[in-house]
Amino acid sequence: MKLAKKTLFENSKNTQSIMADFCNKCAPEMWGPDTPADIDILQIVENLEYDTYVPCICEGCGLLGIGKDEDGNPQLAVLDPTRERTAEGIPVNWMNYEEFMALPSKI
Repeated sequence: MKLAKKTLFENSKNTQSIMADFCNKCAPEMWGPDTPADIDILQIVENLEYDTYVPCICEGCGLLGIGKDEDGNPQLAVLDPTRERTAEGIPVNWMNYEEFMALPSKI
């Protein structure tokens, strides 16, 4: 996947940058089931071009990127705790939306 031309906020309804952002998985866990997500994963994926991603940081679960694969499916980048950070960057695992939502909560 390549980096999207638009930023996270250009791909989202959320147009302000705030100190801490929470995704669809974490916002309801932190603030209750009716709380909208700052990082609306599926809405962001809908606005992405195929085979692109945008970086983000969810303060709850550590989500690091949201992508859309060549078939239009959501792909989420999460920190890989089994690998060490290197000069090339932070090691991540890409997974589909269902795998991501099934991960145990870190909150």
